[in-house]
Amino acid sequence: DGDTSITFGTPTNFVTFISIDIRGTFYWRVLAQEGTNAAVEDLTVDQLTAVTATITTLDVTGWLIQSGGTANAAGAGFGDGETLVTSVVREGSIWKTTILLDLTGQDCGGAANAIIGDTGEANAYFTLIHASVNGAVFAGKMTCLETPTGGDTDIDLSMASVSTGVEDADVTALTNYAQLINGGAQTTGSIGYIDSAITASYYLYLSGGTGSAGTYGAGKFMLELWGK
Repeated sequence: DGDTSITFGTPTNFVTFISIDIRGTFYWRVLAQEGTNAAVEDLTVDQLTAVTATITTLDVTGWLIQSGGTANAAGAGFGDGETLVTSVVREGSIWKTTILLDLTGQDCGGAANAIIGDTGEANAYFTLIHASVNGAVFAGKMTCLETPTGGDTDIDLSMASVSTGVEDADVTALTNYAQLINGGAQTTGSIGYIDSAITASYYLYLSGGTGSAGTYGAGKFMLELWGK
């Protein structure tokens, strides 16, 4: 019908094309779609118009759903709201989310359970879990890739239903707080496991376990989550 673009609503939407040969000229035709604004063609051949499709974000390796997108971006109080290095891949019926965290420049306060983030700033969560992107998360693990320096090395992972957590505030005081990993002293190679579900639309926070104040000069973590 002369359309030149298709808008997708969520990462689970799809559109299926076929290329057909009409007397030596090839035409794209939409066979099926879900959640997009593409109209499925009827059988009237003269409706078809040749279109050039340019795909710039598709990676079919392992069914890549999202890479470096904004869905799992940090709040304004963690890394100045940076978009973290993330990917969400569907492997069979399992959705795997991977988030790379770098604590360099982040602060932790002088009390146990103090939220890690930008000094004194609110919304110090590092990601928000979306059912439509991450699936129903049922397990996960956090691996220390680089030993933290400059701040509390005892780093815990928790979730809450609110985004308003402030750096240096008590993470346990947040609404619907629940600890996911009691990390202990983190060194390169340390692994903490999540053996309970992460509630959809909840926010994830890092906090210091012992109350050692400081600004991190190093410290990298890889968080892996599995959903269905």
